[in-house]
Amino acid sequence: MEGNVASDRPRAPQRLFKYATAEVARIMVGTLTARWSSPLIFDDPRDARCDWRHFFHVDGELVEDALAIVRSLIESHSTLPTTMSPVLRTSLELGRSALPLTTIDEILVGVRSTLGPNLESTRRSLQADNERWLQLARRNANILP
Repeated sequence: MEGNVASDRPRAPQRLFKYATAEVARIMVGTLTARWSSPLIFDDPRDARCDWRHFFHVDGELVEDALAIVRSLIESHSTLPTTMSPVLRTSLELGRSALPLTTIDEILVGVRSTLGPNLESTRRSLQADNERWLQLARRNANILP
């Protein structure tokens, strides 16, 4: 028994939205055609941007933001979230237990010295992943670098 060919195919969308200037829209309606651009040349960083560098900023500002959060979690007397990673939980609990013996600023100096190399490693990893992604996108879009 053969399957229903129409139901075996993916269903076509009922509506398709295409951004275009008024002039291009007139041409598309007049010719019943549409032109699609490569995502590699999109100019909106929130619309299928292929270069991840626009989304991930691993820099000193991130360290300062992270330190503010670490400070508040160490100084807080509330229970740490159960969803927190065990390594982070243990580190924060150590910071809390060290607080009577030292200052929060001294603890944060240690945290900063740990975060710096970790962020640099993350930055290098993201950069390598970004390069691999761009190569893959160019190859699949038949665009040479």
